[in-house]
Amino acid sequence: MNDAVKVSLGCLAMCALGGSWAGATVEEAEAQYEQVKVYYQDDNYEAMAAAAQAGLAALGEGDDELKLRGSLWYWSGVAQQMLGDYDAALDHYATAITVHDAAGNLRQVAAVLNSYAGVLGERGRQTERLQALVRAHGIFEELGEPLGRAALAHSIGHYYAEQDEFVEAQGYYEQSIAIRREMDNPAFLADGLMGLGINLRELTRIDEARAALDEALAIHREAQDEGGLAGVLTNLGNLERDQKNYEAALSAYTEALGYDRAAGYRFGVSILTHNLALTHHEMGNDTNALEWADIAVDVADELRLPERQEYAYQLRADIREALGDGTGALADTRRVMEIRDERGAASREQALLDLQTEFETAQKQHEIDRLERANVERELALTREAAAREAAEQAQAVEQARGRTTLVLAIAAGAIAAVLAGLFRVSRRSERRLAKQREEIEHAVAGLRDAHGELKKLYDRKSAFLGFAVHDLRSPLYAIDAVCGEIESGLLDSPVQGVGEIRDAARRMRDDLDAWLEAERKEQTEIAVHPVSSDLAQLATDVVALNQPAARAKGIALELVAPVAAPVRVDPWRMREVIDNLVSNALKYSPRDSGVQVTVVVEGGRAVARVIDAGPGLSAEDHEKVFGAYARLSAQPTGGESSTGLGLHLCKRIIDAHEGSTLAVENVPTGGAIFTVSVPVAK
Repeated sequence: MNDAVKVSLGCLAMCALGGSWAGATVEEAEAQYEQVKVYYQDDNYEAMAAAAQAGLAALGEGDDELKLRGSLWYWSGVAQQMLGDYDAALDHYATAITVHDAAGNLRQVAAVLNSYAGVLGERGRQTERLQALVRAHGIFEELGEPLGRAALAHSIGHYYAEQDEFVEAQGYYEQSIAIRREMDNPAFLADGLMGLGINLRELTRIDEARAALDEALAIHREAQDEGGLAGVLTNLGNLERDQKNYEAALSAYTEALGYDRAAGYRFGVSILTHNLALTHHEMGNDTNALEWADIAVDVADELRLPERQEYAYQLRADIREALGDGTGALADTRRVMEIRDERGAASREQALLDLQTEFETAQKQHEIDRLERANVERELALTREAAAREAAEQAQAVEQARGRTTLVLAIAAGAIAAVLAGLFRVSRRSERRLAKQREEIEHAVAGLRDAHGELKKLYDRKSAFLGFAVHDLRSPLYAIDAVCGEIESGLLDSPVQGVGEIRDAARRMRDDLDAWLEAERKEQTEIAVHPVSSDLAQLATDVVALNQPAARAKGIALELVAPVAAPVRVDPWRMREVIDNLVSNALKYSPRDSGVQVTVVVEGGRAVARVIDAGPGLSAEDHEKVFGAYARLSAQPTGGESSTGLGLHLCKRIIDAHEGSTLAVENVPTGGAIFTVSVPVAK
């Protein structure tokens, strides 16, 4: 395990959560707590989790021994975090915070909040993470704890750095360093200096970054801390590589690699061998670069970490291409695509699991509400029965008293009146309580109905997002498949040409995915466009070049006929997406050995792009629904290609988002269809 990770989890906890407890009633729990700390030092997290739970079982339920109870919940959370069960870790940390809050143990609350914030970051709950860090920082400020103040200031700086808000992060890093310099703890100071140096590098304050990292390096050398040396040297190497000081970068990486290999830290070895290969590649030493890249690939495969594998294979593909090894580069590129597909599938599966969890939570809450309503109704029924029995008993008493004297009758009448008044008050109170319960039940049902509606909207939006993203990836995938077929059959003069076309298609896929993910991150439900000065003819030229491999695969002559410059203000990525959808559709529905033409002209103050295919054209029914979502038209793809029915719908939405632009379709009298995009010429 990386020592830096253990320090981040254990440093605050050891100072704030330590201690011992006395009393024979907690001896077993205290013994288990000591075992927890031993297992933590030995990296035995399963045994650590079991010991923490055993200690809690020994304490049983109750409000006593809160410090010991809270500490056991904390260490149980640490164990779950290190085992990768982040949901369980969050639950256990939250329980520890609640217990220490109840006992007024502010120092312990702040220490647990620091670890809790780390897991919130792993789960992507960034707002809650910052709230936890700020609260913990405020507690340590109130207590005047220098160690806690420095650690939390560093953690908040790290949060802002992860959000690319490096200027905001700098203030917290500097605050942390100022406190650490007043403490007699060189290792703690070196850890803070490395974070400061990394942030200064991002701010391009190179000399200050180098000074901070050099100071941290000197502290670790004096302490002979090989783990610390490896971390600082890796970041110094990155800094030198940024400045193209390649020899200094190679020296730093090589020394750091020696320390990580000696410690058996395979993740560090993966990063450093990748960095060595990248540095040699940037220097033009591709033979040496390939040797390091082979090692980086082997280590990444051994770790089975998809992100490290993707980086390693992509770098080796670039190096092999530079060496003229087109076959090897193509194989590595295919492996990169496989890894991305696997990561995408895992991400989609996690998203579905999250949606299922939300739905199950809503169902459970609905069941709880139902049980509470049933309990209230039972209480009301019991109240009515008690009132009825009391009335019957009073009536019997009145009947028995009739034979008594007038005075007795008067007293009895008064007693009956008092009882009846009491019964009336009980009845009124019961009715008011029932009305209140009914109102609460109606409010809860309305809330559940609203929650169900929100879940359905979220599901619909996720489905639409996935449908559009999958549709946009089809065209470049067909292009990649076509080029691969030409390479395998020897139709291309040079494999390098094919690799270039594959890389263009892959770049386009990355751009499309980045755009869709950005839209999803902002939770956009409408198409957003960002118009800039563009040339519609150049956009059409790019699209025709990209689709040539797919056209060649079907023997279709795809040509751009006499384009003229057409200055417009459009979103170039979105407008290229529209033209590409129209061209790929034309290829899909045109017969083999036919032709597809693309023209760009300027007519009456408008730039007009037309895509003319040789397909069967559109029926009258097709014209009614051609731009609808998931529309299935009467024509069938001529090469067995699949169709989602989303492409033309997406085109229409994009064109509608461009003010003054139109998209239309008409049949060619001799057969085929013409799709026309019309955009105002830029003034």
